[in-house]
Amino acid sequence: MDMKHADASIFCLPERAVCLANDEKRSPLDIPECPLGNEVCDGECYYYSEE
Repeated sequence: MDMKHADASIFCLPERAVCLANDEKRSPLDIPECPLGNEVCDGECYYYSEE
């Protein structure tokens, strides 16, 4: 899925970045669409984690 920060596209995230809403806990960049239905991930989501 597309990821943006301050209207800039993000193409690289830390290896530990995951979407907790995704069943497989994959990186937002590695999933085709947001499990919550959002069009863009901005990293401010409660389910985004780098821990």
